Amino acid sequence: GKTVVYLPARSIADMIYRALEPEADFSLLRIEQDMRYIDLLVIDEFDKGGFDKSTFVHDVFFNVLNWRYEHRAWTAIAFNEIERAPPAMLSRMNDGAWGDGSIGGVIPVTAKDQRPLNKR
Repeated sequence: GKTVVYLPARSIADMIYRALEPEADFSLLRIEQDMRYIDLLVIDEFDKGGFDKSTFVHDVFFNVLNWRYEHRAWTAIAFNEIERAPPAMLSRMNDGAWGDGSIGGVIPVTAKDQRPLNKR
């Protein structure tokens, strides 16, 4: 009975840019509102999302992430290179105040990558 959404970070960035186009059938506000009220938001490849601090996408995405942080919304974020995560967002990830706070901040996954290899 819960809403769970999985999105690669790059897809979120692309949606933000598309919302700015005159012919877009959805708004930036709609994207922000939808991402706020998902019961569990799973963001993959966070380090590849194009959330550089100087970009508009960073600001919009920070607003969503910060809202989820302040409201203790369940959020899972996966990335390979922690040093590429924007500092303001990383500080919230490290704090661990997500969901009920029982899991704690960043938890490194050390298991071998399970994605199938492309064999040609």
